[in-house]
Amino acid sequence: HYLGSVGKYWLEEGNAFVLANIRGGGEFGPRWHQAAQGISKHKSVDDLLAVVRDLSERGMSSPKHIGLQGGSNGGLITAAAFVREPQSIGTL
Repeated sequence: HYLGSVGKYWLEEGNAFVLANIRGGGEFGPRWHQAAQGISKHKSVDDLLAVVRDLSERGMSSPKHIGLQGGSNGGLITAAAFVREPQSIGTL
């Protein structure tokens, strides 16, 4: 999908946008969705933090430049990631 505001106001300034399709979403079918349900819900947060760490380790970004956004359940996952590893994610 296309996010016009990201293209216009974020990418034009030379910033990057990363879409992390973490386990628990429906993007890759039922098995992908079910892999992070119930007692395995923590895997969604694990996946998101793995992406955040990878961006820093590869030198593509740094914690002070990394922000997270999620809606509905994704908002809960981003909040849980921030609570678990605030040092990995920038704050305003």
